[in-house]
Amino acid sequence: MRTFIINIKPREDRRILMDIQLRKNGWEIPEEGKKNEDGFIAPKLRNVEWTTGWEFNKVGDEITDQWLKENNFALFDWKMERAVADMIDSGKAPWWSRELTRGEIGCTLSHWQIWNENKETTEPIMVLEDDALFDENLELKRDIAIDTLESMNRKWDVLYLGRVPLDSKEERLTKNIVIPKFSYCTYAYCISPKGIQRLLEYNVQDGIIPVDEFLSSTYVVHPRPDVSLKYPPSLVVYAMDPVIVMQRTKKEVGSDTGLPEERK
Repeated sequence: MRTFIINIKPREDRRILMDIQLRKNGWEIPEEGKKNEDGFIAPKLRNVEWTTGWEFNKVGDEITDQWLKENNFALFDWKMERAVADMIDSGKAPWWSRELTRGEIGCTLSHWQIWNENKETTEPIMVLEDDALFDENLELKRDIAIDTLESMNRKWDVLYLGRVPLDSKEERLTKNIVIPKFSYCTYAYCISPKGIQRLLEYNVQDGIIPVDEFLSSTYVVHPRPDVSLKYPPSLVVYAMDPVIVMQRTKKEVGSDTGLPEERK
């Protein structure tokens, strides 16, 4: 399965940590290593593609109103009046009654570009953010979960490998798979070819919201009426539970979204 890892140019530190982790867990292709006049070139990683130099994989500071306009991107009217947001959900209200950060916009576009680049794929793909944390059993557990869904004749669009669920009352399908409800974080998931098509049909690039809020809205009714109207659920989504991918702590690797500390 091809794996796409989201990484922005200033975060070479994260890329190095992820590279070490991948090699440690068996993703290296030793026979492709070679030497040149500058010394040893590290062997390649199999089926791994970094988004570091991709066109729309931008640092927040690079995302100006002019840049968005020039590239035909548009923002959703995200900021709600606090009183209205409180009436819907006082817990989420602080995140709904503020402007999107440029880091959030960049994160959504990074995920969107991966989907767009794979719109003609015939195989599932895996998407990881560069702070994802896992062990050598990731691929085995992932593939067993997908095989289990398919053996049960369960069509699937997205499979969360890691996330932060906001509702503890989720339906359990198997010992390790649940039908998720609203969830935060998009640091590790798989998408089927059909799932990619369905995600792209929403055209989130024309009404950008945080990618975790968007992904949740595609399979459950978003608590915000304006979001649920624009992005009604249509995807079939499952989640690994317990998760098989975690996230490095913000204390260890920081955050690039520009969110207040308590939401990072």
